[in-house]
Amino acid sequence: MFLPRGRVPEVGERFRAQGAARLLKAVAQSRGEAFYKGEIASALAKAAREQGGAPVSYTHLDVYKRQPMWTADVRPIPSAKLTSSKPV
Repeated sequence: MFLPRGRVPEVGERFRAQGAARLLKAVAQSRGEAFYKGEIASALAKAAREQGGAPVSYTHLDVYKRQPMWTADVRPIPSAKLTSSKPV
């Protein structure tokens, strides 16, 4: 997540991540479909291309064709304030 106003918030300070809120609301209301279709899928494909994570020809259709991969639950590491899941 990007930092609000370009800095770490003070303890107790509130900030809004309105873009993230809109994305999560769209995904929840569509039961996940919005993530793989339309504007969100196009934005994901564009970001992947621009950041070198996908070929130039990668589009929203490639995002739509991806299948979710189920893995084991995330579990806490007792000696630290971290979580762990098996590598993908």
